[in-house]
Amino acid sequence: MFQIFKKIQLKPPKKTDVLIFDTTGSQLLIDLILPEIDYSVLPVRSEKYYLCPQIALKIIKNIDYSDLIHSRNIKRHIFRSYLISCLEFINPKIVLTFIDNSPIFQWISRNYHGAEFFAIQNGLRNKYDLETSLENSDKSITRMTMPNFLCFGKCDVDNYKKYGHTIEIPHCVGSFKGSYYKYGMKKGAVKKEFDLCLVSQYRSEIFRAKEFSQFREASMKVHSFLNSYLEKKPLRACIACRFSDPDEYEY
Repeated sequence: MFQIFKKIQLKPPKKTDVLIFDTTGSQLLIDLILPEIDYSVLPVRSEKYYLCPQIALKIIKNIDYSDLIHSRNIKRHIFRSYLISCLEFINPKIVLTFIDNSPIFQWISRNYHGAEFFAIQNGLRNKYDLETSLENSDKSITRMTMPNFLCFGKCDVDNYKKYGHTIEIPHCVGSFKGSYYKYGMKKGAVKKEFDLCLVSQYRSEIFRAKEFSQFREASMKVHSFLNSYLEKKPLRACIACRFSDPDEYEY
């Protein structure tokens, strides 16, 4: 309980037209999209809680007490009311997140009507992300919904539809990080030492888990094809590791 009190902020959040939802991935958005635009960042992972009098009053007003009494998850119910109250106070026109598969962002985007919501895809979304991980205890699937989705490509849009999810306006813009590397770096800034670079997607917990078998098999097939290609061509290749992980290096 003491740890929670330590995270309470009595100072209100900054009111801005642009709000980044979730601190995870926020620095990339700040550096690449918002260097000259005023913004606020709303933490949603228990880093801090804004409980100034203005927001506290809004929380009391926004809680649906009839639903709260019958709620199976009172903490979640109150937290949702807290987030709605924060958005009402900040009053943004645009809400961004780099965590596109965040359930709480998707809920907020459907229940707060004072802003445009944009989710930027930050990783591959396969069957596990779109079905297995969303299965409830009664075997039903929690459906994802997003007003605006900046995604890698049409394949992602098709996969969301395939598994019953809803994207109102898809924007097939490619990888956000990849685009920055391609267009944001100065020509000639990096000395070319290799002909090919494989950007590693290896994570030991994913490669060993049964539910990620489809991703593991696809990755191993790419690695096998690349290895065969390099055996036939006089090219130099390197691997950009994902982590400083001995297990990844051994793989």
